[in-house]
Amino acid sequence: MEKKESGHDFDNALQLFLDSFLDAHPESTWPSWFRKCTTYGGHRATGHFSTFSFTAIPISALGPGELCEETEDGGYVLARTAMETRVKRYVISNAPSDVITIFEASIDVAMKRVFIVLDRKLSTIDGAGLLPLQR
Repeated sequence: MEKKESGHDFDNALQLFLDSFLDAHPESTWPSWFRKCTTYGGHRATGHFSTFSFTAIPISALGPGELCEETEDGGYVLARTAMETRVKRYVISNAPSDVITIFEASIDVAMKRVFIVLDRKLSTIDGAGLLPLQR
């Protein structure tokens, strides 16, 4: 019988992902925009595999009347103003389709192996064209 992946396994997979990212991109090589304009996340895939990625969102993903506003807690929130009424609303959940994947890996937590799916050179990304995601 196969053991189901626990939350601990997912945490281990995340750590393997982060370690592999740091091996490929030591913190001393990160551009100034990296911390502010990227986020990472992952999900369980099939079997013992999980997939993780670092992503960024280009400013061009904003629609008409949309902008990012800094929050009191140091984050950012999407604000959308209706053009016809000028009423501003804050978007709680929005997943733009125009996302830049910077680094993606599939992790086999059982074998402690990392399979890099995508690895972009950070120097090829224009940080001025990215939305801030955190302070």
